[in-house]
Amino acid sequence: MGLFRTAELDPALADVLATSHRRARKALAKGQDGVHKAVLPGERIVAVTVDDLECLWTIVLTEQRLLTMTRGGEILVRETGIAEVPGATVEHGKHYSVLVLDRMSLRLHFENRAEAGALAKQINELVVANRPRTIPALHPGLYATLLSRAGVPETAVNRARLAERTAVVLGAQAVAMTAQFGDPDAFAEFTHLFARVTPGREQQRADDMISWLWEWHPLTHQTLTRQLATWQDGLLQPDSFLTAAAGGEIPPWSDGPGDDTETWRVVYRRNQRT
Repeated sequence: MGLFRTAELDPALADVLATSHRRARKALAKGQDGVHKAVLPGERIVAVTVDDLECLWTIVLTEQRLLTMTRGGEILVRETGIAEVPGATVEHGKHYSVLVLDRMSLRLHFENRAEAGALAKQINELVVANRPRTIPALHPGLYATLLSRAGVPETAVNRARLAERTAVVLGAQAVAMTAQFGDPDAFAEFTHLFARVTPGREQQRADDMISWLWEWHPLTHQTLTRQLATWQDGLLQPDSFLTAAAGGEIPPWSDGPGDDTETWRVVYRRNQRT
C-alpha cells in the first residue's frame, strides 16, 4: 500500500465526465473540490472535462454557465453565461481531436474524437436553447421597408421577387457553412427542407432558413446577423438589382423549376474543408 491515497472522483462528477482518458479523470479527482466550490447552490452540472493532452485546462458546463478552470478544476479562471458562449467546433488531427471554444482562446484535446464531438454538441445545444433568435423577421416588414427605401413599388410581384432573391443568397451561404463546419447531415437536411420552394411559404422561405440555421449551430448567429446587414446595405447601393428597379419591377431570379439542389451541391463541394 502506498503512503498517499489517490483521490477518488465524486460519482456525481464521474457521471457527467465527458472524457474517458485516465489521466484526465485523475486530474479532475484531485481538483474536484474547486469545481464544487465554483458551482452555485442548485446549479446543475451538465458536463465536465479535462484536457487529455496536458490535463491543464478544465471546463465545467452547467445549465447557466461555462466555467473555465485549471489544474483539474482547482482554480476558476473565467465564468461565462451560457448565452454568451459563441459556440464549439471540433478539429481532428492524427492523434487528438481538439474542442475549440470560438473566440474564447480555449482548446481542449481529446484522444477520442467521438467524445469531443459529443461535448461540442452538448455545448451548442445548450447555447441555442438559451439564446433565442435575435434577427427580426424579414417578411413582411423588412421587405416592405427595403422596397420603399429603394423607390420600388410595393406590389405583390416585387415583394415576392425580393424575397426570392434573398432566399437564394441566404441558401448558398447556409450550404457553405454546413460544408465549413464539416456537417454533411446538416447539408442533407437543409437541402431536403429548402432546396425546393414550399408552396405557400415562398415569401417566408428566407425566414424559415434563418430559424433552422439558428437552431442548428450557435456559430451561425453572428455570421447570419452580419451577412444580413451587409445584404441589406448592398441592396440600397446605386448598382444593386433593387435600386435599378426603382419605379418599376424587380426581374425574376430564375424562370426554372425552383430547385437549388444541384447548385447547392456544387457550393458544398467548393467549401468543404480539406
